[in-house]
Amino acid sequence: MNFKHKHYPITFILLFLVLLSLRSEDSINALIQQLGADSNKEREAATSKLWEMQEQSLEALRLAEKSTDPEVKERAKSLIEKIEKGITPKTSKDDLAIIEKFQKVDKQQKARIIVQLSQRDGGWQIIRSLICADLSEELAGLALVKVNTSFVLNIRDKDQEADAGAILELAAAFSKDPTWSYNYLAFVHETKTHNLALAKLQHLISKTPEDNFKMTAMLHFTRAIILRADEQYEKAAIASRKIYKIAFKNNSDELKKICKPLFIDTHLLARKYSYLEKFWEKTSFEVPDKERLWNQLFLQRLQGKEAAFQTSMAKLITMMDNKNHFANLVKILLFNGQKEKAQQILVKHQDFETLALLAQVGMDYKSHVKWLQKSDKKESRLELLAFMAENAQKKENKKDLIKLFNESSDLPDKVTAAIYLNEARFKSDAARLLKPLLANPELSDNDAFRAAWVLTDSQPLAEVFLALRFKSRTKKPAVALEFVTLLALTDDPDSFTDYLDLLEEQFQGYSRDMPKIIEKLGTYCLEKEWNANAAAIASILPSAQRGIFNSILESEALVRDGQYVKAVHNILGTSGSLKISLPYYIVAQAFKMKKDFEKQKKALAMARYYDMGRENVMGLTSQYLYENAYYEYFLETAAKLTAVGGNLSQARINGFRMLSNSHIHNLKHQQAYKPFMNYYLLSSANISLLSGPSEALRMAYQYNEFKLRDAITNNNSDNMDKFANKCQSLLKNNIEVPILLKQSINTHAKTISKKYFDEQWNSMLAGIKEYPDHAILLNSAAWLGALCGYELDNCLTMVRKAVKLEPSAANYDTLAEVYYRQKNYKEALKNIEKAAELDKLEPFFKERVKKFTDALNNNR
Repeated sequence: MNFKHKHYPITFILLFLVLLSLRSEDSINALIQQLGADSNKEREAATSKLWEMQEQSLEALRLAEKSTDPEVKERAKSLIEKIEKGITPKTSKDDLAIIEKFQKVDKQQKARIIVQLSQRDGGWQIIRSLICADLSEELAGLALVKVNTSFVLNIRDKDQEADAGAILELAAAFSKDPTWSYNYLAFVHETKTHNLALAKLQHLISKTPEDNFKMTAMLHFTRAIILRADEQYEKAAIASRKIYKIAFKNNSDELKKICKPLFIDTHLLARKYSYLEKFWEKTSFEVPDKERLWNQLFLQRLQGKEAAFQTSMAKLITMMDNKNHFANLVKILLFNGQKEKAQQILVKHQDFETLALLAQVGMDYKSHVKWLQKSDKKESRLELLAFMAENAQKKENKKDLIKLFNESSDLPDKVTAAIYLNEARFKSDAARLLKPLLANPELSDNDAFRAAWVLTDSQPLAEVFLALRFKSRTKKPAVALEFVTLLALTDDPDSFTDYLDLLEEQFQGYSRDMPKIIEKLGTYCLEKEWNANAAAIASILPSAQRGIFNSILESEALVRDGQYVKAVHNILGTSGSLKISLPYYIVAQAFKMKKDFEKQKKALAMARYYDMGRENVMGLTSQYLYENAYYEYFLETAAKLTAVGGNLSQARINGFRMLSNSHIHNLKHQQAYKPFMNYYLLSSANISLLSGPSEALRMAYQYNEFKLRDAITNNNSDNMDKFANKCQSLLKNNIEVPILLKQSINTHAKTISKKYFDEQWNSMLAGIKEYPDHAILLNSAAWLGALCGYELDNCLTMVRKAVKLEPSAANYDTLAEVYYRQKNYKEALKNIEKAAELDKLEPFFKERVKKFTDALNNNR
């Protein structure tokens, strides 16, 4: 692939971008009137402009065709005929002859013309016009028989953007496969041709015979998702209702399956809560009563229908009150902010483990311990002992853990006990107990690996590997694949080298697994910033065996090592044929680091269209970019995933989740609000998309925190009280509310902040008194005090202890904040730099490094 400048061809598709300012309804109507002007020059000018607009002018032209003015009527009729045949002002004489010939020949000759056109630059635009003029599904099938994603990408590779758009439009209209609709949407989204695409689709809908209901439905489907991506939610909802009616009128199970998630998705995003509530009550879809009811109660809650909400909740509880359903019911209750009812259900079914988890999420560690004590499961007993040993300075719990290890006759239980001992910071004791187990022939591979993960904390990796290799030498090649994950637990380069030697010596017969092994090793090296090692490891494989992700690994390593040209050549190869967005983001990063911004821009253009509308590629790319600190690119791909992904799909909802969580984590709540609300709304329609009760509880809390922020912004005192109390009831030790209220300029918020601050501060101190070595409590209390400007010396003592217990990025960040509040800018900068070094992925820390650097420079 060369990086020749990508000029988009000025064709009938992209020409309209120049005229966007004229495409309002008023301007088109003005041009229609001008068709009957006294001046021939004016009439010709209006005719030319309406012709350039193509499908966007058709609706007005059809009305003009009924005009009593003969001039207007004749010009409108002529323009309609040209537009419907696909004749544009740029159509050449040769192409015009082909179009005219096509109208007169039989199907066999038409097929030959289509094949000939498909092999020439610009030919697909003519094919699209010819087929859409005829609406022949037979000819469309012939034209699309060899079309797949790679075919379209190859067309785009040749800078034939308009041809690619024509192919995608045909596929979306005639294939009846939603995948092509999403691919077309991705193209439209990228080229910013929403209005043009919508006009073309509306034109096709108007021409499609009523008995061809499947094509009509899929055209409405494509319109709906383009409208949705353009945030025209009202119109998208109307389009989804049309598919709904077509599906049931024709009793098409296929269309029902396609339209249900689209219908729900668009109406949720359009905030049509009342309409949806009635839909769930009367819908013709076959859905369980439980699903109807939990959606209804969610919508009633959003509308503030408290009485109806309570009635629906009571019905739902009676329907789901059994052991098979109670876990889902708990998730629904938590999601709707009904924590107390959820806890009652959990107590009734004696699910003390989930109760302990929910208490842990709210940093209510006293309740966490209480529920663990009530549980009769072995794992809970071990977790309790480890928690007390680690956080409450109860050294006797160490003896209890060792005793449980010695008394257990079950090998998995022994390993589990030792793992908890290790988590309680008694690493040497855990290693001493686990090491002999690796020689036990009865120990399963799974338990051996669990033991090895712990052992790598306290002894050289090669030593652990030798024991594990000896035990598993007759086992499957998967041993090598599993073992490389242990590398993440060691910072010992010598052990890493030893491992490579042993790998070469012992796993020679595992050549088919080597690409996967190399991928894991290379990823590990990049995480440790052993960039040269990563490049060397990836280059071990022959190029034919390397695969796309090992090419990415090697290129990533080369980029980090400053070998930008090698990185580009490695990832693109000689043909530049990688058909996935991810490599081009790496290429773009290489050029950015080299300060070649023009080439960076071109590489990004490649990245943006290679994923097409494929959720799996966009999701994978977003995750990779985030995990490798390409934060700007991550935001871009995640945003595209949410715009062009499927309806209510896990990938699309994950896109909203990634965007909202990332912004919240970086304290950018304004940017987080919109993706969070979409994540929250869409998850409500399919509660199974939530991973568990803890996620449901966090989402309920976050929703109420955003409502509190709205109340502060709108100076609504009643809502401030309401949502602050709601946040407090959901998460007991919730430090965000007092900080939010304290930092507000709103008078009422500042007035009530003291109440919430005192509650949280005293609760935190009481927790620390009971669990003096709990690093999270120490850090949270220090952060609360620092941001509220309270007892900074005490905050400093607490966070220093937290850093000593767990030298994490979060703890160093809080330490830096306390120093900053004390105006000790030198120490603040030193500690925030440590946080940024420990967590290179978060832009939040980089921004704070700049903030504290500026503070130090301004206060010298």
